[in-house]
Amino acid sequence: MNRFRITLFVIIMMALFPIANAENAYVDGTVWDVQTCGIIFPIISYGSATYKLDGVREIGGYEAMQLYQLYPDYDPKFIAFVRTEDDKVYFTNNEENPEWYLCFDFGMKPGDERICYNMFEKHPCPSNGMLMRCLAETTNTKYGDYPALEMVQVPKSGTYQNSTEIWLKGLGSESGPEICSWAGVVGGGYTLLRVTIGDRVIFENPGSGIAEPKVEQTSNAVRSDHILDRRVDNPADGVFIRAEGSTASKMLVK
Repeated sequence: MNRFRITLFVIIMMALFPIANAENAYVDGTVWDVQTCGIIFPIISYGSATYKLDGVREIGGYEAMQLYQLYPDYDPKFIAFVRTEDDKVYFTNNEENPEWYLCFDFGMKPGDERICYNMFEKHPCPSNGMLMRCLAETTNTKYGDYPALEMVQVPKSGTYQNSTEIWLKGLGSESGPEICSWAGVVGGGYTLLRVTIGDRVIFENPGSGIAEPKVEQTSNAVRSDHILDRRVDNPADGVFIRAEGSTASKMLVK
């Protein structure tokens, strides 16, 4: 009887407080909706971008999906052929002589490093790969409790940039299905809004984006956040959110 009660309690708690599980979004028919942000001070403009995996082709002996960027008033723009292997996402944009480049490895652990490439690169080559290091596995980001990796791009000098990038396991980065090339760049950024497969929503951003500063702390400590919603210890050259106690304001640092 006690075992039955415990089992029933666990079932009820799981129904009331479900645990987010990573799901592979790289299947034919998946759509990513992304919010874009552009900054030309003092104007902060927001837009949107939509990407879709639409159709499967055999490329270089592999079944690969075709990734497009969708536009409301124009024909879709082909981005790359995409395939997965375990926790890794590869792409090529050369149909005749395909060379596959790594975009994501969602199986990385803290301390792991990989050379990754941007799908929007028309002519990928080893010289323009990005060395990405996994800093942490987390379920506590601005994207709620969805399983994620906190990543940082390691410049060729060997030192870290101030900003980090979030990879949502199985979904992609903050910019959708491809690696976020804005990590550490002042003047623009992305926020992943939702991911759908057909009529099924597999991810919905629990937040409302980055349009308004939001502060929940009760202490009087001062901190600075980049306008892309990333904390920066030593702000320089850009637009930032200055938070002190329960108040926040935008500031320009030159």
